Amino acid sequence: MKLKKMKVIRVTKEEFELENGAVYPMMFDLDEVPSLEEFQKIYEESFDKFKHLFPEIELEEGDENE
Repeated sequence: MKLKKMKVIRVTKEEFELENGAVYPMMFDLDEVPSLEEFQKIYEESFDKFKHLFPEIELEEGDENE
């Protein structure tokens, strides 16, 4: 399995969408909708934690954010 860090293109209280068109439900309750920049930071921090918890999962080649 390979993962690639993506750009967040849409955020609502219920879900978020990535640049590849994938839509994911929000896994926690939000008091207010964060800006795209704020949520991108949350997404990247979560991605990095996931990467460290599961080092056997490779990042897709060309991902400059390894």
